[in-house]
Amino acid sequence: MIANFRNWLIFNFRLQKDYSTFAFLQWYVAEQHEEEHLFQTLLHKATIINTMDGRALFRFDEEVRKSVFRGSGQKHQGFGKY
Repeated sequence: MIANFRNWLIFNFRLQKDYSTFAFLQWYVAEQHEEEHLFQTLLHKATIINTMDGRALFRFDEEVRKSVFRGSGQKHQGFGKY
């Protein structure tokens, strides 16, 4: 449903020759694909780790931390107290 609406938007903005909005929507879709790929990768790693002993959870936490801060220019400062 969302994909259909997104495709409809892209089609109409392109049809109306609103190229800046069309370009923005192309960027947005590319970002969504990247996020979906990242999530699938983390989900796959979590599935693998679930078959290992508890020590692997620390490594998974590190992988998640790296993927969250990758490309943002931020350094991990810790999550603080819960």
